[in-house]
Parts: sequence; structure tokens; C-alpha cells
Amino acid sequence: MASCEFGSRPMILGRRFRVSLYKCLTLLCCTTAWVIPAPVRISTSMHPNRLTMPKKSTSTRLESAPQAQVQAQAEATPIMFSGLDPQELSLLMEVISHECQQLGVVLSCCDDDNNIDTTSIISVSAPIVTLAAKATGALGRVLLFRASNFEHHDPDLLEDLESGICEQVDMLLCGSDGDDEEYDDGDILKDAVLIYFQTDDELEVSSQSYRNEYEDDNHNDNDDYCTRYLSAIVAQHVREYEMASPIQTSDIYNKHNKVEETFVPSIHVELDGGYTSYHTRTYFDTSTLLVFDKLVDQDLRKCLLDVVIDEDSESVHYDARDGPNPIRWVRGGLLDVPDPNDDPPLEPEESGNTAIEGNADTTDNSGGGWGLTDEGLEEICFEHHDAVVEMESILSNLFPDFVVSRLPETVLGRSVTPMTANAPTAGDVFGYHIDADPNITPSSPWTDIYGRYPNRAEGKPRFMSCLIYLNDEWDGDKWGAPTRFVDVPTDDDLNTYDVTPKPGRVIIMDQDIGHTVVAPNAAAGKRARYSLVWKLILHPKTIGQDMKYLAGGRKSLWPKTEYFGSAAEQNQNQ
Repeated sequence: MASCEFGSRPMILGRRFRVSLYKCLTLLCCTTAWVIPAPVRISTSMHPNRLTMPKKSTSTRLESAPQAQVQAQAEATPIMFSGLDPQELSLLMEVISHECQQLGVVLSCCDDDNNIDTTSIISVSAPIVTLAAKATGALGRVLLFRASNFEHHDPDLLEDLESGICEQVDMLLCGSDGDDEEYDDGDILKDAVLIYFQTDDELEVSSQSYRNEYEDDNHNDNDDYCTRYLSAIVAQHVREYEMASPIQTSDIYNKHNKVEETFVPSIHVELDGGYTSYHTRTYFDTSTLLVFDKLVDQDLRKCLLDVVIDEDSESVHYDARDGPNPIRWVRGGLLDVPDPNDDPPLEPEESGNTAIEGNADTTDNSGGGWGLTDEGLEEICFEHHDAVVEMESILSNLFPDFVVSRLPETVLGRSVTPMTANAPTAGDVFGYHIDADPNITPSSPWTDIYGRYPNRAEGKPRFMSCLIYLNDEWDGDKWGAPTRFVDVPTDDDLNTYDVTPKPGRVIIMDQDIGHTVVAPNAAAGKRARYSLVWKLILHPKTIGQDMKYLAGGRKSLWPKTEYFGSAAEQNQNQ
């Protein structure tokens, strides 16, 4: 999915690519590096920082016609770019030229014989991400256009141009996959690109203020100015879509920062190992599973349970032994895999988790487990709760080397909320899944800024989840209901690792680990095993930061690492 903004209204583009994405997701194996089409992020929204550029003259085709009979043609003028090599720029301009011709839009750098001259486009060689506030890990690949005279034409003209460019750039990103593709295998982009359109008015009105601010800082280098301007565009997108907004914190809960043993895991497991490549480096990578038994005290656990079951509501007075309250919970609200009947799959109102083929029966979910109603999800995610703020303060202190944010909506759509709650009961059936993987995320403003990459790649945002067991009591030996992790590379359904629920126990895990909810045993009766889940992104604070290191200076206190499955095999071979 690609998005563009008109005013403050988001527009969804590239819809047809959802189907091919779904086919890829249902074949996912946690360590597989899928390459999936990623359309560009195209925007016409107003922004506070704009670049002042001289107005471009009308095309020669317009000048030769009688003024009274000709309406000014819509025109696209490339201004500057960063992060693209000459071949990529040439490919992009061919795509944009083709779409402009189809819609009668003049491409200023294209002559009457369709020859494209890119020499007038400013090339920004400096890495713009170094200047983009809270955008560490961004690609910094931007192509900026001026959009002139579109207001005199069909209001959908710019949208149609953007949509056509989006589809064609998808082909450049994935290469040729059949006889119908017009691009050769060598004609591909290395990564996603943020293609950005600004109107004449936007450029003139807001870029002057940016120019004044820049000159007040006594900067005179034009290259530096362009670098800063493109950095501002990237940073604006990160802010606009809340891609790196820190989780809530409060000074009231700084007490947690003083007790170091609070942040020490009881269990540290590395599993799901395999070789992966990113840029020019190939390395053996493993996923991390951490279990904490002191991170959440019983008072906070009880408060979080009250948030989940809405204990303060007059309509909710329900004995835990009788199962989830049907006023608050709905059967089928907890689905671990995409619904194959969705058409098209993975739309914003539909399922967002990703199934793993071959590791469990994902065709019969028995309606899924109990999940919160839509109203319940909205309430826990977006209303204020002191217990949630306290927990997020703890998580922020747990990972001091990172900017910790909730999973933003732009990554997987509205269906995948940044928080959720589970209430499996005896008899429920679930399948293995992953929460997310930055290597296979759908096309969106997120991928246009950060691209696709292996989770835990150096200097790139890391996708992790936090799960808290909330029951006042839970006899794990008698009632069961562990969270089960599978080591996919060993290709063995029996090679699983179970974490037993305990009141207040916390699991921190990489989102690309294959795992499943396990239903309670019959001995649990109608009791539900309640848990609350945060889907988080750990953003690096420095360029090239080691994203594997999570200890935050407490490594000497951590338990010995347990290598499991494929990770153990590799560790023995070293």
C-alpha cells in the first residue's frame, strides 16, 4: 500500500499489490528474506519547510499556441534527489515520463522526442538521514518534484499520475516476474524511494520561511541547504505518521530506574537462527526471547488486569471462573492468522498477523480465541490509563539505548493495533504466526522512509513485542496455556520452546519469531488465561547502532544465554 496526502486526508494507492503480498505472507518462514514490491510514498500535503525554487517557464508546446485558446498544461518539474545512482534516476524518470505522456502532463526535462535530460536536477550526495531528527535508520532516498498548473485540470489528475507512477515503480523494485513485465531483471531499484510532489504555492509560501531560518543560522552552502531541506522532508514524514513517537513516560515512575535487578531477565534464549544478507554483509542472525519475573510487581499487574477486563465499568462484574465476559470480549476476536476469505486480504479492517506455513494447522482456527471488542481495543490503546503509562515508563527504562515507540498504524494498517489483549480458553485452536517482520511489511509510508530490511539489522528499527500474563492466579502445571515458540529453520514441529504463564511474568520477543497461543487444559474449566501485548519498535539513537544489544549496560547481571534449535547448532559449530 502506498499513501499520498491531499490536505489532511490520506489516500490509499497501489491496492492491487495487496493480493500478491498476501500470497507471500502465507508462505512466510521467519528467517526468509522476502523481496516484495514497495511503491513510493507520494505526497502533495503542505509542510512547514519548503524549498524556494525559481518558477519554471511554460513548455515550448504551450508557447507556440494562441494564448486565448490554450489552458496551461499540468507540468511536473524534477528539482532535486538524494540516495539514487544515475541508473536508478534514469529508470525512475523513464517511468514518470511514461505516466506523464499517458495523462497529458508535461515533464519539463523531456523534449518533444521524449529524450530526458536529467542534468538540471540537483544531486544531493550527502547522507540526509544524519540531519533528520528522530529518523535514524531512514533510507534518505528522495526525489522532489514541482507540480504546476494541476489546479486548472481534473482534480483527480495528480492522483492518477501518482497511482500510475506507484504501480510502475513497484515493477522496478521487484524486477521482471513474467512475460507481461516490461522491465528486464537488471532494471530494478535497489530500495524504496520517497517521491514527493509540491505545488507552486506550497513551494513559494513555506520555503521562504525555511530559507530565512537557514540564512539566520549563517549557512551559505547551497549543497548543505539542499541536504537540510530533503532531511526536513524525511523528518516531516516520520513526525506526520508518528513512526518514531516515544511511548508514554512519567517522572512518577522513575523509581523503577533505581532498581537494577528489576530489569534483569530470568531467561534469555536465542533461537530461530539463519544466515541473512543486508547490503554487502552476510551474517548469522538469531531472534531473541527474554523472560522477566521482576519487571512488573503485583500491584501493577492487578491494575493492568483491571484495564483489560474493564473492572471499573458498572456493566462488567463477571466471575473469572466463568470465562471472558461476553460484553467485553468476542469469540473470534483473537485470530492469529489472516482470514483466507478476506477479499482483498490484509485491508485495514482485516487481520494483520502473518501465518507460518507447515508448522501448525492454520486452516481451522475454531473461530479463534476470545479477543476484545473493537470498542475495548480502542479503549485500551487510546484512552489514558495510569497503569499503561507506568508500564511504558518501565519499558522505556528497560531499553535506554533506544527510542521505544508503539507500532505505528502506517506499518500494517488499522487492523493491527499497537496493543491487544488475549483470553484463550480450553478448546481453542490456534496456529503459529509472527507478529511482524520489517523485511516483508506492506508498502506504506513506513517502507518509503525505512525500506525493508532484516529485523535486528544494524542501525535499523527493531520490531519487538511485550506480553504480560495478568491472571491473579494461574497454575501452569495444571492449567497449561504456555506461549509456544517454534524454531522454524530446524523444520521440526516438535522443536518448540514453551514459556509457562505466571502472574506478572513478562515476555519480550522479536516480532519475527514464530509462536502461538496454546489453549488452557480442560482442568482450567472456563477460566481464560489473560494477557496484554504491546507491539513495539526500538529505534536506534545513533547511525549504524548495534541493534542486537538489549542489556542497556546491565549485561553482567544477565543470565547465561540459552541457545535453542538452529541457534544451538550454530553455536556448537563456532
